[in-house]
Amino acid sequence: MNLPTRWLPAIVFLCFSFPAAAWTPDGPVRIVVGSAAGGPTDSLARLFVETARSRLPQPVVVENLTGAGGNIAASAVTRARPDGRTFLLGYAALVINNLRGDPPGAVDPVRSLVPVARLATSPAVVLTRASSGIMDFATLAARLRTNDASSSWAPPLPGTAMHVVGEQFLARLGGQAEMVPYRGSSALLPDFLAGRLTFVCDNPTVHLSYLQDGSTRALAVAAAQRSALLPEVPTLAELGLAGIDFTSWLGVLAPLGTDPAAIAAIADIAKASVSGPEAASRLAAIGLEPAPTGSAEFRTLIERDLAGWKPAVAAVQGQMQQ
Repeated sequence: MNLPTRWLPAIVFLCFSFPAAAWTPDGPVRIVVGSAAGGPTDSLARLFVETARSRLPQPVVVENLTGAGGNIAASAVTRARPDGRTFLLGYAALVINNLRGDPPGAVDPVRSLVPVARLATSPAVVLTRASSGIMDFATLAARLRTNDASSSWAPPLPGTAMHVVGEQFLARLGGQAEMVPYRGSSALLPDFLAGRLTFVCDNPTVHLSYLQDGSTRALAVAAAQRSALLPEVPTLAELGLAGIDFTSWLGVLAPLGTDPAAIAAIADIAKASVSGPEAASRLAAIGLEPAPTGSAEFRTLIERDLAGWKPAVAAVQGQMQQ
């Protein structure tokens, strides 16, 4: 059928006035999380899902697959079909696992997955009890440099990023303290509050209420800049220990081969989910700071961590094997 030439301007207008349909999944989308329901990672995933459900026509669900420092969840996503219906809410433990080679078959977050978007970060914090007599970082440093055999400290788990931070901190300080192993932040908390530990190195999540009521004191953050969660707390660099930056990240990753259009769409949703004052407030309540990035920047950040953390992780691993 030949159309009258007078219709051509209208046809051209219609073609260029309405964009091509955006990517949409062809079925339910699952966000796989490597930690238990109710924790900060799970809470972040559900914040992301709220936005995803408002923008996608298909159901979006959270699936918790716990164990092996997030590696069980990451492995499940590497085996998923790259159809834009499965994503991982991963975190920086994937980097540490990979560098340690533990658990066996630890997933490489840039060779075995596609970084989609970083959502949030959480700083490593050096904390002590308010009643310990340690009023500031200088007091703690002086005590640790005496090599007092009664000094002790703990990360939430041996071999984690917080363990690496603590050992780097002690080595650079020229101090000494016995590392006491625990099985998570909640496990070390009773001993810490009871005065059985000189200091801990941890993410702020489980410590927020104790910081707020004055039971504990944050002395330093191991980050490139001060944390919005603890703006009055100096960085280790400000205190003379530059180069100790183990800011934990949390973000979305996808199976290799996922459609770039799906990657771009999910990255946009990720950014929207952590943007604005309401999201920032909800994240602060669980010890996280919004820090959205796109796919390329997220990949670069993870590659930087893999290269930059390697010597310190190797050093701690050597100590653990002695």
